Amino acid sequence: MTIVDEFRRDAGRVLDRLVDGELAPVQRRELLLALDDEPGGWRMCALAFVESQTWRLEMTRLASEPILASVHAAAPRVTLKGVAPPKRQAWGWFLASAASIAVAFALGTQFGPTQIAGDPQRTDAIAQQSTDVPEPDILAVGAEKHEAESAENAQAESSPGDPAVDQALPWQTLMLKPVDDSAAGTPIELRVVDAASDEASSWLEAQAGISNLLTQQLQRDGWEVRRTQDVVPIDLSDGRRVLVPIEQVDLHSPDVVTF
Repeated sequence: MTIVDEFRRDAGRVLDRLVDGELAPVQRRELLLALDDEPGGWRMCALAFVESQTWRLEMTRLASEPILASVHAAAPRVTLKGVAPPKRQAWGWFLASAASIAVAFALGTQFGPTQIAGDPQRTDAIAQQSTDVPEPDILAVGAEKHEAESAENAQAESSPGDPAVDQALPWQTLMLKPVDDSAAGTPIELRVVDAASDEASSWLEAQAGISNLLTQQLQRDGWEVRRTQDVVPIDLSDGRRVLVPIEQVDLHSPDVVTF
């Protein structure tokens, strides 16, 4: 089967390989020559490269935010038996990122889906609770709020998501560590809050997976941006549940793309 035949069967997978540099030079040349004859071929190719670039930019920015930190050795353990973070879709969804996407990304790459789901090298979630805050049944993983690109936008977004509200929330600490101490990777520390509180609900609704500046730039360039927020639940063995906020961004391109 040629690379063009593979493209016609699964365009998203083949274009992901093209963007990631996994195609041989002959395959790459054959595929690019065939895009002229494929309806919407160049549009999908452009989307693949824009998606890849956006992922790199967002991951670089979010990786610098103080979401994860080192942990202390001694703490009670509970087993993490939740689900893995959602996988990136090849097309329909242009971007699936979270307000705390660095958390989901770290879990997916460091521990892997099978380990989280019940592999012998499963992970432990180590909950270190603040002494003056009651232990909640449902926790929400948080991240720093994106900066507003202008004073007007900052004022519009200041209610539930500004730094003052962020600092006022009853934050606690959840630490994740592999059961096997010899396993690769460093334990991570997550910032969580009781999801049942009104303040936490408002804060979660105000979070954004991608910055407003990026959204506005895409819209000025003629793209239609549709954003859908959701949460991924992760159950702990002690009966509590961690909710990881995610945001899916569907990007629709113009009918005509100029190269």
